[in-house]
Amino acid sequence: MSKLINFREFNLKDAKLTLNWRRKHRITKFQFTDIKRSIPNQKKWIINSFKKENYYHWIINYKKIPIGLISINDLNLKDKSTT
Repeated sequence: MSKLINFREFNLKDAKLTLNWRRKHRITKFQFTDIKRSIPNQKKWIINSFKKENYYHWIINYKKIPIGLISINDLNLKDKSTT
């Protein structure tokens, strides 16, 4: 039996996909900043996220189709907290 839902770490190849998701109105209304439509800037954001400690992103796949992005920011295992 195949898994219906799985997660994989996102990468530079996901720049266009994640940028499109991040620019949807139902998402942007919850963001602190406006995101411009720029694949190079999205790639920089992805690269910079890999440089941060305790900052993780995964693509959510449903039946092998990417359907979303989940992230954990400022993971603190000692205090068992995150943002």
